[in-house]
Amino acid sequence: MNSNLLFFRFDKTTKYSMAALIGAIENNELFNNLSIEIGSLGDLKKIIDKYNKVILAYSILSTEARKIQIEVEKIRNIFGDKLIIIGGGPHVIARPESTFKWGFDYLALGEGEKTFNELLYAILNDSSKEKIDGIYFMENDKTQKREQNNLINLDKYQPFSIKYRLFAPIEISRGCSAGNCLYCMVPKMYGNIMRHRGIKNITEIIKRATKKGYDKVWFNSPNSFAYGSEDGRTPNISKIVDLLSSIKRIKKIRKIFFGTFPGEVRPDSVNEEIVEAIKPYISNDSIIVGGQSASDRILRILRRNHSVQEVINAVEILLKYNITPKVDMIFGFYFEKENDEAINIEFMKKIIKKGAIIHAHTFMPLPGCALENSPPGKLSSKMKKFLGRWSKRGKIYGSWAYQEKLALELSKL
Repeated sequence: MNSNLLFFRFDKTTKYSMAALIGAIENNELFNNLSIEIGSLGDLKKIIDKYNKVILAYSILSTEARKIQIEVEKIRNIFGDKLIIIGGGPHVIARPESTFKWGFDYLALGEGEKTFNELLYAILNDSSKEKIDGIYFMENDKTQKREQNNLINLDKYQPFSIKYRLFAPIEISRGCSAGNCLYCMVPKMYGNIMRHRGIKNITEIIKRATKKGYDKVWFNSPNSFAYGSEDGRTPNISKIVDLLSSIKRIKKIRKIFFGTFPGEVRPDSVNEEIVEAIKPYISNDSIIVGGQSASDRILRILRRNHSVQEVINAVEILLKYNITPKVDMIFGFYFEKENDEAINIEFMKKIIKKGAIIHAHTFMPLPGCALENSPPGKLSSKMKKFLGRWSKRGKIYGSWAYQEKLALELSKL
């Protein structure tokens, strides 16, 4: 019998989280003898009896919560105590008490990289969990909840797994200091101070990854144009140019994508200087701009801390440099009025005519955000017709119909 196994239940919706967690532990010598596998429940059944300890890890999005709840309960019925189940991710941070009851042994409530390393070591060595921050577990028949006290230094952890070739966007910044948007839980998860991964760390990771076939770089950030920024909003142009030029010089890197998903930009961070500065280095011909609404009233309610005019300015600047703006818009808030919808539609017509593309969303009341108890987003027939008509012309894209169904499910969690 082999010693221990860490098994990640593969799910495409959380593949980036899985890549980050494996990347965070793969260089830790304490885990040199730990086997790591990724797969389905069928794969787990085939190998579970080969190991002494089996740890099953889940990263949970609220949109997948019902599915994972059913699966974890099923696993407990099949395997009993033959394995240890750990959960983490946005839904766990938002709803630890109810999630724990599904059958988990431990939940990671803080930033996963540090907590996961410490918890994994304690489980494998049967040692005390007393000094581990950011966990939820049962001890002496009582649940224990320990909040995370310190935010991590991103440079201490790889953003993806090089060993297993699980490449993902490089997280260059974490946390958000530009606002406290009511539909988002980034500040709750990662704090309201933006932290940045160092350029030296980023380039060293990329150089090692190229030896495993990595040749395209893309990024993860609440606002890519705020890399190196002190306020999370004003571009630090010299820092961004230093980042992109350093990567550009690395042999075997063919393409760099900056300002694309999941590293879109705030409209109030877009100016001619930053766009002109990055243009020689990037491979993408579009940039995603977080507009969210064409109603200044809605933007104020959402605490976006930018105006509609700043969205228009961002669109016009990007188009001037032959970059297509893809503007995120969210519809279906319970406080939307008929006039807000009319304003949104006219705004979309206006910027589409200029050359922009719309990325349309239905509001979803995600657990953990300030609007979690709000009614689910619902689109009017007029808005549905508008989105459908323009999507056929290739000017609007998104999963608004599916998100409307998800919003209803989330409201019942």
